[in-house]
Amino acid sequence: MRKILILSLLLPLFLITGCNRKIVAQLPQSKVNDADQIQEATNSPSIIDVASSTNQESAENSNKMPNHLIPADQIIQMEVLMSKNGKSLAGLQAYRFEKDQIGMTHIWFNFYVNGVRADETIYHFTADNILSSVTNEPDASLYSNISTTPKISKNQAILIASNRIKSSTLVATEEFWNKNTGSSGVKDIVLAWRVQGSDSYPLVIINAQTGEMLYYDDGIRY
Repeated sequence: MRKILILSLLLPLFLITGCNRKIVAQLPQSKVNDADQIQEATNSPSIIDVASSTNQESAENSNKMPNHLIPADQIIQMEVLMSKNGKSLAGLQAYRFEKDQIGMTHIWFNFYVNGVRADETIYHFTADNILSSVTNEPDASLYSNISTTPKISKNQAILIASNRIKSSTLVATEEFWNKNTGSSGVKDIVLAWRVQGSDSYPLVIINAQTGEMLYYDDGIRY
């Protein structure tokens, strides 16, 4: 009788304990699975690749060409014209697009090398969308051996230019400059700072390596 009583008392406890064990056995497994999935996702190469590509994209964006300065519909026309004639837009920033009275299309570009403005060029297309000629066709090889790391800082260039430009606001932009500009001699290209006020003129060109003033234009035309 005593054994029956003890068994009757232990049976509910056993059932409760068994159920608890079952639940305890299931919950940790669920947690383990979740933890494994999180760990697996964290270690997943795809996540790492995404992070790497994001960092790489940010780095690339910092060196990207400036956007074109013409309307979107003209950009589309320009891309078609250049592609049809086998011309690359690499290093080119369009800033002017015109069609003349005889149907020819003229596109003005700034030409960049390693993110630095090097020159200007104009592409001319016939009314049949055939490339007719290029004014001042760009040649990246002219700039390949020129350092794009200035020894003269932007602020130093502005300070030098302030001796010639009396303006409360001066802006300096990096560019390549031909020291023989205006002559027919061989191009002597250096890295330079173009310094100007809120207006286009006056402007000063400063050698970015030596601080020498290479050019001054007060904008006055006679």
